Amino acid sequence: MEYLKMRKGQQLVIGQVLDIQGEMMEIIVHDRTKLHVGSLWTCTYEHIEFKSKVLKKDGFHIYLYLPLFLDKFPDNRRKLPRLSCSFSAFLYQVRGGVYSFAGTATVIDINVKGFGFLSSEKLENESIYDIHIKDEKLEVQASIKIKNIADSEKENRYGCEILTINDNHLLSIREYMLSQQIFSPRK
Repeated sequence: MEYLKMRKGQQLVIGQVLDIQGEMMEIIVHDRTKLHVGSLWTCTYEHIEFKSKVLKKDGFHIYLYLPLFLDKFPDNRRKLPRLSCSFSAFLYQVRGGVYSFAGTATVIDINVKGFGFLSSEKLENESIYDIHIKDEKLEVQASIKIKNIADSEKENRYGCEILTINDNHLLSIREYMLSQQIFSPRK
């Protein structure tokens, strides 16, 4: 079993690490009375010290913010969640310095490394596009590479990886994913 030590002033809380998904760590504690949503704690996990806020409490289950880019964190323990969604998007391709419209898509799942989307356009595997998602919940522009294709009669399902994205748009994806994880019921 893996444990997390949480310190705040003279208070000490020990939690058993259950899961780490993206930027959220789920632990279980015996004494939840010291932990309040929004409180900041100094945490130690596998000899790595970091600051973390309590994001959510659900009984004895506590959800902590774990920065995605925390130096020296054992990423072999962290899973990057892929969340279902539904966002309209536009695809563009750059050829010979000319930026041309390549079609529309519906983004159906998302994570910090890529998207899954449906499109009636015939896109080639390993081809590169810019995708523009503009929704009240998420606004992102990124350069993507098609990594897998599932053909169907009406629309194709594409999986892609993000090649380049600016820091603000990556932060938007991270914030969207974290908000969905916090406010969705846990299984």
